[in-house]
Order: sequence, then C-alpha cells, then structure tokens
Amino acid sequence: MKFIFTVIAVLVTSVSYAQSDKKDIFYADYTSFLTYLSDSIQKIGKDIDRLIFIRREVAKTIKIGAGGKDISTIHEHWTELSPKEFYDIFKNNEGTTKCGGTSEYLKGVYENLGYTAETFDMGCPDVYTHVVTIVKNKDDNKYYLQDAFHNVSYSLTKDKIYPDFATIIKLLKSKKARKIKVKYDTKAFDFDTTGLYQQLQKRGMEKKYKLALIFSNINRKKFVKRSQKIALRKDNCLNNNELPKNPLYLMLLPLEYNSPLIKTFYEN
Repeated sequence: MKFIFTVIAVLVTSVSYAQSDKKDIFYADYTSFLTYLSDSIQKIGKDIDRLIFIRREVAKTIKIGAGGKDISTIHEHWTELSPKEFYDIFKNNEGTTKCGGTSEYLKGVYENLGYTAETFDMGCPDVYTHVVTIVKNKDDNKYYLQDAFHNVSYSLTKDKIYPDFATIIKLLKSKKARKIKVKYDTKAFDFDTTGLYQQLQKRGMEKKYKLALIFSNINRKKFVKRSQKIALRKDNCLNNNELPKNPLYLMLLPLEYNSPLIKTFYEN
C-alpha cells in the first residue's frame, strides 16, 4: 500500500498489534527460523492449526510502521523481496512494512514450507484497501484466509470451526457476516514512526504529527474508537458499493490486480 490519505489512514494501514510479550526475538538467521517452524508444525495434528501457528509466529517477526523506513520507500521492487530478505530487514531493524509487505512475507514463508499461497488485495482504491494471504490447506485442499498484519483468526460463531475462504465469501454474499467471528490473537499494537514527520512535511501535513503520536501504546479497542475518520472512509467505501458497514464486506471488493485464482471464489 502506498503512503497516502490522512495520517490516521496511514496509521491504520501501518499498525500491527504487538507481536508478543517477548518482543524482537529472532533466530540467528531465516534458515533457523524456517527450521523452527518446520519442526514445530510436525507436532501439530490438523493442517489448519499448522497454518495458524505459522501465521502467528511470522507476525512476531514483522516490524510495522509508517515513514522513512517503510520497505516500499527503500526497495522499488519490494513485492519481489524473498521471505529471507524480509526477515533480515526486520531482524536488523532496517525497515518496516504495512499490510502489503506483511502478506507478501507470509506468502513466501508458506511457500518455503511447501504450501500453495496467494495474496488477496481488497477494498476501494485510494480510499480504503487491505491485503491478506490465502493459503491452501493440505487436509482438504481448500484455501484459508490468514492475516498476519492484524494477526487475526476467523471462525464460525456457532460451530467454532475455521471457515475456508470460499465459505467466508458465500456468507458475506448472503449478508451473514454475523456468523463469522474475528478473534485478534494479540491485543496491543506497536509501530515505528521513524521518518514519519519528514514524510508528512513533504506533503504539507506536519501539523498532524502530534495526532499520529497519540496512537502509540494503546490497545486495539481504543485505537479503533479513536480512528473515526478512517472508519468513516471505510464506511463510505462500503456504502458506495451498497454493502453493510461491517469491514468483513471489504472481502467482496477484490482489486483487479489479484491473481486469476481469486476470481474463482466469486464465480462459484
């Protein structure tokens, strides 16, 4: 995602919930991290639980932020970075990312572990967009949504099972978002604003810097409550597409540069 919109919009697309109680714990190198993931999932029975475990562990290593250290401002072809390159950048505190880099990184990790994965871009261009990862479960050959940026799990409220991506789309199409439960696997968030003031200065928005800082070190509920302006942009985006205001409905707005695979979930 590009550094655009208001400061609040930037921060919403730039914030990740605190990775874990043990911050900034990295293995010696990416190979060691991948070995840890590979060994760990061998002890987990169901493949869906393996996928969720991987996503949660990857989320711990991601440095989220807005400003001069954003990977998209450092690397012109950031979408082509390997998961090892992402890992090294985060480990060495050389850069931060938003949801786009997060989804590319997670996709690469899944692929290195033998999974088939894609990124999924959704929302309204230049208004409100988000990117996640979808990955194929080897047990049932269905694709499941994994969002390492917000680090959330999706389950069916009644059955307490994880719905595949196609099921989520079908429920949203039939206006049954209430059947989908979204659980944030981490509660607080942390982000890097290094270089943010300089970025805002270039856009004549430096007065908003103090406003940006108030979002530091607060829990998710307070952040959402204070983010009314970006919430309004999201609501307008959904309203303009005649969709309910529940943000899950953004999944019904796939952007045109998704892979052909994405189209199949909407055609069935």
